[in-house]
Amino acid sequence: MLCVARQRIVVRIEISPEAKDAVDKYVSEEEMTQTAVLSRVYEFFGSQPEIMRDWMLGKVRPEVKEATLQKIIEHFQRQLPYADDPTPEEEEEDEQESESRAKRRKRAG
Repeated sequence: MLCVARQRIVVRIEISPEAKDAVDKYVSEEEMTQTAVLSRVYEFFGSQPEIMRDWMLGKVRPEVKEATLQKIIEHFQRQLPYADDPTPEEEEEDEQESESRAKRRKRAG
């Protein structure tokens, strides 16, 4: 069995006391380490498309924020594992249609 160690890099950050308190509260509630949480945040940020990173860093001009936000929402909707699942309304329509077909078959048959 081949075992490959994943290379890790240590990054030093400076954050506000408020941000530190928020992270401390979260890690305490979730029983995680700060390193685990911040590593995931860093990985998440690095995996985002440029438009999302720009939005997160406040680099999007105010006049295009709404249009940009719509693109971000669309991006995340495509990423959701259940994005193609029917809505509750669509499920209800499908169920009603199935019941109607069953009734028609019963009358015909």
